[in-house]
Amino acid sequence: MANKDSKFVENHEEYNAVFHIFARNRSDQQKVWIEKDVVPKLQDVLSQAVPKPKFEFKILAVGSNAGSFDCLLIKALFSHAKELLQGKKVVYTVVEPNTAAIEDFKHNIASQDDIFQKVKFNWVNQHIEEFLEAKEPEQYDLVHFIYVLYYVENREEILKSVYETFLARPGCIVAAVASEKCIWVPLVESFKEKIPSVVLINNLTNIEISETCKRNGWAYETLDAKQDLEVTEVFYEGDPVGQAILKFFLHINEDPKEKLGKEIMSEVMEFFGRMSWEEKKDGKKRRLVKEEEGILLTYKRS
Repeated sequence: MANKDSKFVENHEEYNAVFHIFARNRSDQQKVWIEKDVVPKLQDVLSQAVPKPKFEFKILAVGSNAGSFDCLLIKALFSHAKELLQGKKVVYTVVEPNTAAIEDFKHNIASQDDIFQKVKFNWVNQHIEEFLEAKEPEQYDLVHFIYVLYYVENREEILKSVYETFLARPGCIVAAVASEKCIWVPLVESFKEKIPSVVLINNLTNIEISETCKRNGWAYETLDAKQDLEVTEVFYEGDPVGQAILKFFLHINEDPKEKLGKEIMSEVMEFFGRMSWEEKKDGKKRRLVKEEEGILLTYKRS
């Protein structure tokens, strides 16, 4: 089941709004590592010979939220992996428990270019656990968990079920979580006793998923995707953008200052001051923090 202590995500619309602000400058950086690292690796593995021709390229997207990663992935596949998709119908199954997120995803693809008309989308409004239990096993060429394994209990069991039953041969699972070098790691270490909500979600790195692969004998590799997040408004007291960023980092729904109190809030601000740096862009000063992703690719070869 999904983590029952994850109260932060219960208000789906507010979560979406907060995440949109938090991830405002992620897209360009994600585009780079999807095109430069992920798609070439997928093409290498998935272009292997198969016993009989395939007429569909099937993707299972777990917890896609509003589909920002998915839109980048689809565009990159059609632009940089044309040979892989040639002669195949792309079938994209989205498993997302957040109804508001699915509607946002549909709006996003409707407002973009014609490339999405080439994709058949299946929308499944469920948690991944429900999907795996209820679904007759269907095999997918690619399964991705992007920033979603934080919210899942029994992660290893979920990954094993997907790998053993739902992943085609050849096939690939892509997972993105925090790298051990990311700001999330010292954030959890600094505040796990004082702000328990930071542990409930953000206690997972690519090291833990790598250990899962080792225990199960799966071929895998990890990639580091560096990206800088702007946190300028965090330092403007009462700024709504700054509050949204803090809410996401701390995984709380309430006003951070009212929820945490003056003393802890002072420590939080000192932490962000210590972990951030200043630079100028277009003549304006802004503050950034390092959010390094650990991208893990698990392969099932033919």
